Amino acid sequence: MRRVTGFPAAKQKEVLSVLTLNTSDGQELQEPPSCLADTFKLLPLTAQSHQGRCMTLIRKECLGPEIKLGRQDVQGPCILTHISIRAVKGREFHLVLINGHLAPFKEGESKRFQQVAEALDKARVLCPYANAYLIAGDMNMRENETAPMCSRLGLVDGWEATGKPQRHRYTWDTTRNLYYENGMMYKARYDRLMWTRNSEVSVRWGLQVIDKSASEDPHCFFSDHFGLLVQLDLGDQSS
Repeated sequence: MRRVTGFPAAKQKEVLSVLTLNTSDGQELQEPPSCLADTFKLLPLTAQSHQGRCMTLIRKECLGPEIKLGRQDVQGPCILTHISIRAVKGREFHLVLINGHLAPFKEGESKRFQQVAEALDKARVLCPYANAYLIAGDMNMRENETAPMCSRLGLVDGWEATGKPQRHRYTWDTTRNLYYENGMMYKARYDRLMWTRNSEVSVRWGLQVIDKSASEDPHCFFSDHFGLLVQLDLGDQSS
């Protein structure tokens, strides 16, 4: 059973400032709080997962002559969004964002692999000339899935690429986040930010877990998962 508690507006604003003030230009979300609408544009397509719908948001001030939204598409529980950016290293840069909420539970490993593979295939059809393909979200992956998926699909795991910072390893921690009453107490790294190995991206500063509560109760959070935040430079290739 989910815990019910208050989320005062002041506390929400304090936590969400991490996203709105730290140059977070895009959000890939499964459970977005409505107060993000003041800063971010909700893109039209959503994707139905096994639980809830996924959606993609872009910071409103980013949209304009230099940054244009292309087509979107849906593949299973993933949304694909093509974005073109002018004047990156003197040329136009094409990026495809893939936002997904993959199959749950340990026994869902083969299904998750299939979902990522199919989303990448469709992303390459959506924009075959993209300079970068990024995939992020609640991927429900276990640690032992990372290396085989990266090897077989040609992906880079963002946490590993930023030096495996232990402070920012766990995106699920029910010893601190009591989102569910009487839930099992454990930590896991279920969420991922990954990109294709030939993507022209480099990490400006490392992957961070956003784990600050917006509740009167410090053990209650917006979601059962923590968020991930990273800043990437486009037009460079680090992996």
